Formats: sequence, structure tokens, C-alpha cells
Amino acid sequence: PKLLDEKQTTIYKRAVDKNYHLKMKSSRFIFSEINQKFPILPFTA
Repeated sequence: PKLLDEKQTTIYKRAVDKNYHLKMKSSRFIFSEINQKFPILPFTA
């Protein structure tokens, strides 16, 4: 028998029309990475 994975997958979708003012350097870095790798498409973390 095959075991089922009990973890739930979370998919995030970015609001393209929204402008974010991020204070932390790490937040700005992550946001720029997401913009480069997934410009419009949803992504999983």
C-alpha cells in the first residue's frame, strides 16, 4: 500500500498591482528573488 503525505501544500500568489515598502534587507532580497524567478506565476515556499 502507498502512504499518503499528510502535509498540506501552500501556494502563494503575488498581487502584481500592489506596491510594497519593505523595511528589512532580507525581505527586499526575497521579494526581488521572487520577482525574478516567478514574475506573475504562483510559487510555493
